[in-house]
Amino acid sequence: MRLLTHVVGSQAVWLLAAAVRGSAPDLPSLGWAALGSVLPEIDKPDSLIGRAVPFSKFLEERFGHRGPIHSLLATFALGLVSLPLWLVLGRFDWWLALQIGYLSHLLLDMATLEGVALFWPHPGRAVFPGRDDLRLDQSSPTASKTETAVLVVLMVLSGAFWPLSQVGVTGALRRALGNIEGTIPEYQELSSDYELYLSGRFKSRISGEVYEGSFPIAGTIGLGYVVEVKGILMSVGEGEDYNLIPLGKVHLRKGPPIEEETVRVDLSGLPLSALLEHISADGTHYIFGTLKLSEPIAVRIYPDRWNPVRGSSVVELEFARWDDLAPYAYAVVESGAVAVRVRRPAAPAAPPHEDPKGSWSPTQGLLKPIPLRLGIPSLSDLLVGPGDHVEEGEPIAVEAHPEVAQARRELAETEKIGGVLGKILSALAEARLAETRARHRVLSPISGTVVAVEVQEGSEEGLEVVLHICPDRPSLQGRILCSREEVALGSGGPPGCVCQLESYFVSPRIDHVIKRVLLKLIDSARETIDIAIYSFTDDDLGKAVVRAFRRGVRVRVIMDTSQPKARGGEYRRLTQAGIPVLVEEEPGLMHHKFMVIDGETVVTGSYNWSAAADDRNFENAVVIRDPEVARAFTGEFERLWEAISAGRTP
Repeated sequence: MRLLTHVVGSQAVWLLAAAVRGSAPDLPSLGWAALGSVLPEIDKPDSLIGRAVPFSKFLEERFGHRGPIHSLLATFALGLVSLPLWLVLGRFDWWLALQIGYLSHLLLDMATLEGVALFWPHPGRAVFPGRDDLRLDQSSPTASKTETAVLVVLMVLSGAFWPLSQVGVTGALRRALGNIEGTIPEYQELSSDYELYLSGRFKSRISGEVYEGSFPIAGTIGLGYVVEVKGILMSVGEGEDYNLIPLGKVHLRKGPPIEEETVRVDLSGLPLSALLEHISADGTHYIFGTLKLSEPIAVRIYPDRWNPVRGSSVVELEFARWDDLAPYAYAVVESGAVAVRVRRPAAPAAPPHEDPKGSWSPTQGLLKPIPLRLGIPSLSDLLVGPGDHVEEGEPIAVEAHPEVAQARRELAETEKIGGVLGKILSALAEARLAETRARHRVLSPISGTVVAVEVQEGSEEGLEVVLHICPDRPSLQGRILCSREEVALGSGGPPGCVCQLESYFVSPRIDHVIKRVLLKLIDSARETIDIAIYSFTDDDLGKAVVRAFRRGVRVRVIMDTSQPKARGGEYRRLTQAGIPVLVEEEPGLMHHKFMVIDGETVVTGSYNWSAAADDRNFENAVVIRDPEVARAFTGEFERLWEAISAGRTP
């Protein structure tokens, strides 16, 4: 057969082998397969490789074409001679491609009428298929047309095998199933060597927003993933505990090669900023571990996204990034260690450009970031971001001012006019908007580095955001900064300690928001949970409380007298698990609805722990992260507990 037919045949066979192996071929391996496919022509003096080898004519005269060079013995000899590809260069795939290319040549020659001396020195000829009329007769007048048809078929097979070789046979089967659980074995196989993306359409359980595309995978969680969506980490899976659910089939997309390294860092006695020494700018990092802090921190829990930092005095980190920890860089770790997993591009990366003003240093991390609260029209009006260095008096944002909003409306109206007049009016409106924005710029009250940007809430007037700025000098520690004034902290806590409030709401059209927050808080409890509740009939919350009790959390519950006999009530579940439960039987309702966790976090509001509250009612809940407030609620709980236990009216 012609040389081109052998080369194309080698590509088809190598791509098929790669698909079976589940390892995508690289370009050099395709070249080695092609080289292997032309080597058997060494015993043919008029061939391309035969003309380059001086002993080609001797081989033909002594053994004839398709003699010992076309045998398994020659294939074995080639494997031995080419072993340095594998043993020295470490490229098993190149070595294997060379052997498969050589064997593909023998296989195609077996499909001719003459066959090959596959078992040389045995005189027999190996052919495939066995019937003569099904093999190519190269002396036939139609041989050229037949071989052209074979070449076309091999080209088509190569094109068909190429996408299959990229995902492997098992990967193709998983894609046919299209569920997330089916992609996890493929992820576990490839994640240490490649950047991987989860592709498909996904819907937020809470907001209903649909995301479509390929999203970088941070790692697995249960039978799902944690992925990055627009810079925010979200969990994706089939169960109720995930932020996103798949809409239709999903599959993995393989990105560039990476190198992965995990470093253990003992932070006992050090501030969280000590982690900066182990985080570089040339890769992606995630931090895992449990830390006990010297003083509690206030960590906000988001029901619609992955929460990489959970807890207060004892903090759990799971897929945390430095941006998540930067607001607490000042916090000192009493005990604990973390694992920092770093992924870098496999190819050597050029050293990042060093900006003396815009890069973090461990010295900066020892200072407490100062929160700067701003009201802005939109995120596009924020002029700085994480990592930017700002000087005192430098513009950092445009203020949410009625004049700015009016200028934007005027610009939008002029853009609707069109034509030459519209262009002139739009240019004038743009100039007026630029002048108005410049007049209402917010200037930084300090010099420092922006370490995090937190979007707190939005309204028709704009957004409220908090810039966390680590100051260049420590004299500004212990102050909260607003966009137009500095407010000194009181003496109710350590410098910089701020009571953090979170408010949540449900209505007949918005379900599960408060329930998800409660479940996350209960699951994050480490030491104590005190619950005073009027109606407690939600099975999921009851199971969460039992789980906490069984992992060693001290749990106490006070209920209204109606609850032991309430339909679907959790009284029996709790008492059977061994949880102390007191029933208030005095006249009047035990109408409290609060929970205190670890003596640091309080949840209170109108929300009863019932299906009606979650599905049908208009309810609210407030999460208060402050030890002083928690002490007040704990005092009330202790008063009730003592009185009810003694049979007295509280």
